Amino acid sequence: MLMLSSEIVPSAVALYRKDSPELADVLEHYGDECQSQIRQLELYQDALDMRVRVGEKDEKTVETISKIWNVKRYWPKYRDTWQKAELEVESSILGRDARETIATRTMWAIALSHQGKYAQSSKVMRENLSYLKQAPGDRSKEIVSMLEHMNGIFRMNGEPLKARVALLEEAIKISSSAKSKSPFGVDEVKSRLGLASLLGEMHDYDEAEKQYRIALKLSERPDNCMRRDSLQAYSHFLFKIGRSREAQSYDRLIAEAPTGRCGTSEPTTLGDLLGIALPF
Repeated sequence: MLMLSSEIVPSAVALYRKDSPELADVLEHYGDECQSQIRQLELYQDALDMRVRVGEKDEKTVETISKIWNVKRYWPKYRDTWQKAELEVESSILGRDARETIATRTMWAIALSHQGKYAQSSKVMRENLSYLKQAPGDRSKEIVSMLEHMNGIFRMNGEPLKARVALLEEAIKISSSAKSKSPFGVDEVKSRLGLASLLGEMHDYDEAEKQYRIALKLSERPDNCMRRDSLQAYSHFLFKIGRSREAQSYDRLIAEAPTGRCGTSEPTTLGDLLGIALPF
């Protein structure tokens, strides 16, 4: 009965000769229930084609594209290229700067890094950042989060420390502006702590300490959830450069700092904003 329905119902939809999001839903539903992988893929593709024809560019369209590539990704032909192919489809339908396309491009860059294709991974993320900056509306929070996560990806890719410093300096410049401040005021603090850590790796201890102290000052705000993190990072830095007695005084402040959501940072990440899981 199911196989019969998977043939008759889509055929009836075709005879109807009028596209609509609802009919695309019907095709996709029968694709979900279809036992034949080839027929399932045909139904998903028919549903996607109909969504494109009616100009549907919402979460349903993204879901349909995802279903198609969840099938194709296991085919030998696409085993190593499916993420790039899915990205090309999303770019052509949704646009290069759509949130969903940005998310897919990010995951592809991470996959490239895990495959040892470090230069290509970094190039993809630089392109991703440029597309995000061109996107309409105020995307400053997403840009700051992407810059911070690019620092993580660039770390995996072995990019020079100076390149990572430039990313976090740009994040600080954006996050320090009034219009882009987050509800918990953590963006600038997080970026400054990351920058201070990098400067410490470069043995620029004076500038690193300057960034730690600014972060500490910013974290004193009652609406900032980075206080404990800032104290711990600065204490670790002081121990590292041989100022252990001074570090111990900050350890006492750490012990007095509140724990839980208001004492430990839980900032919104790029993964949260784009709905994806990131490995750092």
